Amino acid sequence: MENAKNTGNSAPNFTATGDKFPNTVNTAVIVKDPTIVTLTWSDAQGKKIDKAKYGKKTFLRIETKASYGLSAFVVVHCDDWKQDYVGITPITKCFVPPFMQSDNDPEEAVFSFTPKVEWLTNVKTDKLNDIIAKVYIIHNKFGMLTPKLEELKQIAEEFKKNELYRNFLTHCKGYIIRAEKTEKIPISKIIIVIDPGHGHKSGDTGTEAWKYSHAIKNEKGDIKKNDAGEVVTQTSTFKTIPDYVYSNENACKEWQAKLLGRDGACNGWSEREIVFEIAELMKPKLEEAGHVVYMTRTEKVIASGLDNLENLYSRNNFSNEKNADYFISIHVNGNDANSSIWKRGAFYMYRKNDEQETINISKQLGVSLVKYLKTYNKDKTDFIPIVTETFQQKDLAVLSSDKTKGNKAKYKSLVEIGTYTNPKDAAILLGNKDVIKVTVAEQLVKGLLEHITNHFL
Repeated sequence: MENAKNTGNSAPNFTATGDKFPNTVNTAVIVKDPTIVTLTWSDAQGKKIDKAKYGKKTFLRIETKASYGLSAFVVVHCDDWKQDYVGITPITKCFVPPFMQSDNDPEEAVFSFTPKVEWLTNVKTDKLNDIIAKVYIIHNKFGMLTPKLEELKQIAEEFKKNELYRNFLTHCKGYIIRAEKTEKIPISKIIIVIDPGHGHKSGDTGTEAWKYSHAIKNEKGDIKKNDAGEVVTQTSTFKTIPDYVYSNENACKEWQAKLLGRDGACNGWSEREIVFEIAELMKPKLEEAGHVVYMTRTEKVIASGLDNLENLYSRNNFSNEKNADYFISIHVNGNDANSSIWKRGAFYMYRKNDEQETINISKQLGVSLVKYLKTYNKDKTDFIPIVTETFQQKDLAVLSSDKTKGNKAKYKSLVEIGTYTNPKDAAILLGNKDVIKVTVAEQLVKGLLEHITNHFL
């Protein structure tokens, strides 16, 4: 844009008036010859980016010359949005203390905003467009006094509400704008891959409810023994195990409770099936929030010969092909036969042999995912507790950061929603299936969306 001629000490005046403005702005403009040198899109760490994401704070760094003390008026437009985003940010000296500043010091303005899915005309659209930022340098000095940014912000709000920014030049008659520049960047939605654990090959059911062996009481309430002095035991399921065996961890030891093996009580709701149904419910909820969601498998039970994901690393390949930002693997825990049946609860896991930054990110996501998990039994007298200690494991292939086989999603975690081999957890998970799967799906989605809002960078 052609700049107004410098008239020396006599600065031109402009007045913005009309019923569209909250008040009249009347100023003498100190005319310079400002220039916008570059516009650069970056993330919160100042790293240059080539794509913006919904839900991710985005920065536009505006490098200028001869513009110190003025302001950058920014209009951000996308064809998919209901309305444009408008803002004003001051132009300052870069990293130079006030007492050392000169006219040749580098200048910049930093404008930030978070594209929100609620701005979209159609939340479920797969169509993705560029966002275009148009930057104007505007005079905001009243003589040599402090810039009255509040008046300018009010003007910006009026432009935003009444779409007057489309006639910015007309309304301000060319006096207020001294330079302009446009820059665009493609924008995409956050991509989430949900991995319903197990079920990727025929017969892989994951864990199920187990049978238990334990001692029984005699007439005196002690451990019953036969004539040979041997402890008399019986086999129970999560439905029939006596309370005295399972009143506390010491009782489990006292009554010699052990895991025997699967009891077949899941009846179509083994680990592979419950986590699949939960993932199916999570997917539309996350899509409704404006995100792109994929599942690593689309069948609850895979028949012989139909398995197209032969190993754990194929799920990483799937995630990488989709350019996932998030990878959430959902499981139900199962302890081995040597473990105490007392062990119960929901928790998250991470790989202990990853780099510390990757571990920290995984743990932070895990905390968010289990934050709202509280799965009650039908009469609300018991719930699956959250295990507060973190679980690390070196062989979690789906969370691997290996350069050749690893999962490239920045945010990845594995969640165990309960422990099937524990009688109480099994009773809760199997006692009210339709309610449980909806509740767990909603709780996991709530935690994930909160993480996206607070931690997605």
